[in-house]
Amino acid sequence: LKRLSVWLPTGICYAFFYCTRYNVAAGNVDSVRSELNFSASDFATVVTAGFWTYAVSAPMTGIVSDRMGGRFGLLVSAVGSGTCNLLLGVAFEKDGFLRSAGIVNDNNVYGIFVTLYSLNILFQGFGTAAVIKVNSGWYCPMERGVFSGIYNVLLTSGYYMALGGGPVIIQQLGWDSVFLLPGGGLLLCFALMFMTLKEAPGPEDLGGGGKGGMGGKVAKLGGSSLNLSAALEEEEEKRTKLLDDDALELGKSAATASTPLLPSGSSSASPGPPKATVGSLLRSPTFICYLIAIVNLCWVRDGLITWIYSFLESSRGVPLGPDTAAMIGGAITLGGFLGGVLCGLASDNLFGGNRSNPILLFSFFQVITLSLLYAACLRGAGDTVVAGLMFATAIFMLGNYTLLSYTIPTDLPFEIVATAGGVMTAAGYVASGLAGMAMGRLIEGYGYEGWFISLQVATFFGSLAIFVGSKFGTVSGTGGGGGG
Repeated sequence: LKRLSVWLPTGICYAFFYCTRYNVAAGNVDSVRSELNFSASDFATVVTAGFWTYAVSAPMTGIVSDRMGGRFGLLVSAVGSGTCNLLLGVAFEKDGFLRSAGIVNDNNVYGIFVTLYSLNILFQGFGTAAVIKVNSGWYCPMERGVFSGIYNVLLTSGYYMALGGGPVIIQQLGWDSVFLLPGGGLLLCFALMFMTLKEAPGPEDLGGGGKGGMGGKVAKLGGSSLNLSAALEEEEEKRTKLLDDDALELGKSAATASTPLLPSGSSSASPGPPKATVGSLLRSPTFICYLIAIVNLCWVRDGLITWIYSFLESSRGVPLGPDTAAMIGGAITLGGFLGGVLCGLASDNLFGGNRSNPILLFSFFQVITLSLLYAACLRGAGDTVVAGLMFATAIFMLGNYTLLSYTIPTDLPFEIVATAGGVMTAAGYVASGLAGMAMGRLIEGYGYEGWFISLQVATFFGSLAIFVGSKFGTVSGTGGGGGG
């Protein structure tokens, strides 16, 4: 129950983050663009501005969360993002008081849109780093792969709220409501987390997980044979081993690093492991490969999710109905649910804590499902077939993203967990920003064939980065663990 009170409010909050990040995609169709008098390039600019804001600010928000604490970061992100979305909703109200007062008009509404959406994404950056740090403190390494998959069920529900529910909300309530409703939800999450969220477990939470999630581990091993400080030292040594010899072992998690446990009451004459730094992280060849992999994966994720509705509408030659949009949004959400859990289970149980093997396996199937999805849309397949293939693609695409962006940072030394998460987020959203900026022009110049090819090329290079990174981990002398 202690751990539930931590991850449930943060998971609901993060679902609203996803909703307020991808609600713009629900309006990226001809009917909405025409009503707003925006072009496809205008929408691409909005998405690009938001993603670049995320990319540039993520390392800074990660450092702030490491220094100020994960709870602080989550509270700031919830209230900031919620306020921005409420302001966006009010700005887009046709007969709202901002328009009546002359503050918002047709000449400046686009600039307001870009600015507030970018600020919304900026505040979300605090939450991205903070949630990794908070959850890292409550779960031990061998729990994190599966936990990230389960946690992803909540996160990806935000996809459905935006992509499945968004078109229905626009049709029934208007464009402004896709900002007003999740904005209000984030402010409610702020109130809930303010009352319930705990930064890290204390002695009274020992049965539910101590620092680094070790309380639960102590309980399982028997409190009489291990004390908390010994368990904490074991955890920190395992985390720090991931940066030994300036190479992060891509093929191993902290759970698979072998370090002897200190018996209860014993002391060690040797000093503890050196504190990890951002410099040691960025000097790791394998961590650089992680960054390259997540850049490519985010290109695929955001390129697909942002443009799948437009592609399907173009291939069919008729506007998409809300039922079709809801079905595809639901497929993305359910695929994300299942993919996160399956990839986490494969990492923790099938591959014994190995992170690279499941990513390579899922990438192989992602190439296949993307090809089938593209072919089905071109041939005018029905909603059920398209949604089924979108579901399959989301399993592999979002399963990989969960393991890369949420599980791997928690395997790192505790003092840089949020910073590492911020750096990885920055790398990913550089690609998202490029996708938002380039996809519109790519489609205008080469059609949706160029769009599809770019997704497959990015999948290949992401897989290659994972494979090469696992070999760096082996060559560096960090104990093998290559995931190739």
